[in-house]
Amino acid sequence: MNVPRGPGVVVSSRLRSSLFAVVQEYDTESGERDGEIAAWGLTHPDGRTDMTSVGGGRGFSLNSPERATWWFSREEDTSARLIWLDSVVAGQ
Repeated sequence: MNVPRGPGVVVSSRLRSSLFAVVQEYDTESGERDGEIAAWGLTHPDGRTDMTSVGGGRGFSLNSPERATWWFSREEDTSARLIWLDSVVAGQ
């Protein structure tokens, strides 16, 4: 996609790619919740999503970023959520 650039041009967030982390949360032996980043992803303007596990051992091509949470919440007592990095950087 050819996106215009220059002074005064505002690029809509729908036209740019967005980075995210998949945070996997789980119960510990003590009964408390803990978590870690399980994967990094990139969502393209058309909605396609590429994701790779933290260790780099698994790569995924998904139809949406929300689908990533399914992959990392399949184990019992485990959930996953997305953290959008452009929101974190912007302080939102």
